[in-house]
Amino acid sequence: MFTRWYAALRLAETGSATGAATDAGTGSEAASGAATGAGTASVTGAGTGSEAESEAEAAYRDAATRLPGSGMPGLADGLLPLALLCLRVRYGLPPRPGDPAGFGPYEPWARPLVLLAEGRREAAAAALREVPDPPRDLLLEALWCLTARAALALGDRPVMERAYAALRPAEAELAGAGSGLLTVGPVARHLDDLAVALRRP
Repeated sequence: MFTRWYAALRLAETGSATGAATDAGTGSEAASGAATGAGTASVTGAGTGSEAESEAEAAYRDAATRLPGSGMPGLADGLLPLALLCLRVRYGLPPRPGDPAGFGPYEPWARPLVLLAEGRREAAAAALREVPDPPRDLLLEALWCLTARAALALGDRPVMERAYAALRPAEAELAGAGSGLLTVGPVARHLDDLAVALRRP
């Protein structure tokens, strides 16, 4: 199961899943492979626009078919919607409107972006002000990057400051890749955008 998720991650970041089935591994091995294979990719570096995004989405959907019966309901809950949201953010595409509740435990960090996609700016701004710090796990940076994108879209400086401070230690990493499941692309790109908005040197 994890091999398919890692292959989808690799496809999202590099435009190629070649070798993923044999070098994916689990845990830190998968994270290391992703960082090595895609650490220098730019936001447009994984193929050509919508084609690459569509291929990665199909790979994620295929990987998600292995989740039922995996014996890990805590992992399965909301994972596919989160991966697809991260994929669209990674490619600079707007999130698709949808029910934030479908994100399960990741709903607080997805809600502002989903509400923005529905044109509900006031509701999105209110949701963003209530966003807690993400759990300190392997999706920490990915969830902070989602928060950063919503803060940038809404011009919420206090939240931008929080996200900037939280992401600085992970500047050289791919957001979320340590999970071996998904990525929002290079943390450095999100930090650069925050720095511009915050007028940081």
